[in-house]
Amino acid sequence: MKNEIILYQAKELPSRIEVRIEDETVWLNQDQMATLFGRNRVAITQHIGNIFKEGELDEEVVCKDFLLTTQHGAIKGKSQTRKI
Repeated sequence: MKNEIILYQAKELPSRIEVRIEDETVWLNQDQMATLFGRNRVAITQHIGNIFKEGELDEEVVCKDFLLTTQHGAIKGKSQTRKI
């Protein structure tokens, strides 16, 4: 299994997109798709939901869980607390 990460920067895009390629498959999270297509994450989530609902793609086959981190490295939706 060969894993690659490609950074894509186009003049039309406001920022670069890090693309994960694994076994000849391109993996993007919803934030990356939103940037690529110039839409917000909510629109991407709705489109993906419709694709699964209409049976165009099987969610079990085309989705993969990745830990998403914020720009400063924290995992989204997770917090760390320490009692002193």
